[in-house]
Amino acid sequence: AMSKHNPFDAGAEAAEAYDVWFARHPAVFEAEAACLARCIAPDRRSVEIGAGTGVFAKRLGIGLGVEPAVAMARRCRAKGVPVVMGTAEALPLASGSFGQAAMITVECFLEDLGRAFDEAARILEPKGVFVLAFLDRASTLGAVYEQRRAEDSVYRHARFRTAQELKEELEAHGFGVKA
Repeated sequence: AMSKHNPFDAGAEAAEAYDVWFARHPAVFEAEAACLARCIAPDRRSVEIGAGTGVFAKRLGIGLGVEPAVAMARRCRAKGVPVVMGTAEALPLASGSFGQAAMITVECFLEDLGRAFDEAARILEPKGVFVLAFLDRASTLGAVYEQRRAEDSVYRHARFRTAQELKEELEAHGFGVKA
């Protein structure tokens, strides 16, 4: 399951705060979305694992979200993105049913990353694509988040990894990695 302290399960206020943050930082959102759009083909059946409020799924044309937090899922559906309730480590989805799956700043909140990667691999078609967007602990921004983690209600429970750590973990679970 997701971390026992799922910071996103705090209810409607936390879900709204998430959307408000992106609304207040449109340049950050657009830069992230543009980068992800280069990796996600609009014509392939796609799912966002840990879709949150659906801001990225909606912007990127991702057809389905998986989300464990009720308030987040509700906001996601309100944006017109269908959601199934579930966790990254136990996806309620059929094997081989997606051409691509995205996980956007979710991996740092997972308790069992290997199991989540196995699940992502399971639901993808043989030539499926898994897009992983993350805060690199070794980057300048990652260092800032790592430093401020203690006072941040959301990131207090995060475990940031480096690109190298994630590459090794992905490869251990059968993925070929393209940076």
